[in-house]
Amino acid sequence: MALSATLGFRAMRRWRSQLAALLALSTLLAGPIGCASGFPRRGADLPSTLETLLAPGEDARPAVRVERLRVFDARSEPWSEVDPAEIESGGFRPLPEGDYAVVAELRCAWRSRGEVHEGEAITWYYFRDGALYAFEHVTFERHCRRVPEIRGVAPASDWRETMPALLER
Repeated sequence: MALSATLGFRAMRRWRSQLAALLALSTLLAGPIGCASGFPRRGADLPSTLETLLAPGEDARPAVRVERLRVFDARSEPWSEVDPAEIESGGFRPLPEGDYAVVAELRCAWRSRGEVHEGEAITWYYFRDGALYAFEHVTFERHCRRVPEIRGVAPASDWRETMPALLER
């Protein structure tokens, strides 16, 4: 009886280590945690991007929320801010051919085994003729480690400083 119990214990330990290896591999293959698959997509429209950004992550880990969000009409200088009440109420209807900028401050919280990790990031999206044209999107991995994804065109290089400053305007 003791021999079969020992074999069972060894098999259980082997099974546990295989399971842990599979979980680690699946995490690596899945990419950043807490981000919508394929978000953002170049060419996406403003309403769907706002909807994805503002959607609450059900049991997302890490928990990421939008702390502040501002939308600007970029058709003329200086850019004018869209009324936040219109965005919150769902009453904002962007022009299909409009140019807009969205800037958001994200907060991350990761809790595990009594430890709390926090992080923050500024992320932005620029829409030209109603379609996503350039962006700097940030997702978070375990322990709120930031993973920036920068996509766009040549002008985006100076936007990396300009766009986050819009939150303070």
